[in-house]
Amino acid sequence: MTPAIKTERLRLYAPYHRTFDIERQVDWLNDKQVVKYSEQRHHQHTWDTQWKYLCSFDHVSSHIWEISHDYAGRHGRYDYPIGTITVYRDLVNKAADIGLMIGNREVWGSGYGCEAWEAVMGFLFADNVQKIEAGTVSGNDAMLKIMLKSGMVPEGIRRNRIIIDGTPRDVLLMGKIK
Repeated sequence: MTPAIKTERLRLYAPYHRTFDIERQVDWLNDKQVVKYSEQRHHQHTWDTQWKYLCSFDHVSSHIWEISHDYAGRHGRYDYPIGTITVYRDLVNKAADIGLMIGNREVWGSGYGCEAWEAVMGFLFADNVQKIEAGTVSGNDAMLKIMLKSGMVPEGIRRNRIIIDGTPRDVLLMGKIK
């Protein structure tokens, strides 16, 4: 079972938590700016396709969390969804691959992505993972900044692997060992 993770400003919830907002995720996945560097840009997403994706995490060692900002407003505290973070685990080799989507463009640049990323890395290293991996498309400077700030180091490049707006782009491979 995927546990909730709390940070100073964020709450990360598993799919069946009461605040998990599938409709909002579908909106993000269909926003061309949000998925500019993601292979999700090739798909039209619906509530059903997202639900099917979420269900794929049932009874497996991988995880998905909805990232929510712990917001204190004049009517009290509540969680405001801002993105998702996924982990695909390789239990045999004690490795994990992380992916992040901050779908709420209003919070881009706030540091929430890095805060969630580092919290999940901490959870994984405490949960018997020895190596964390991730990749990003060249030009996705925000994601590369998160990876570097969290202590990940370059491990390789897949040259001209992704085509964005007609231009071949490299995929930068990053990793961190416990």
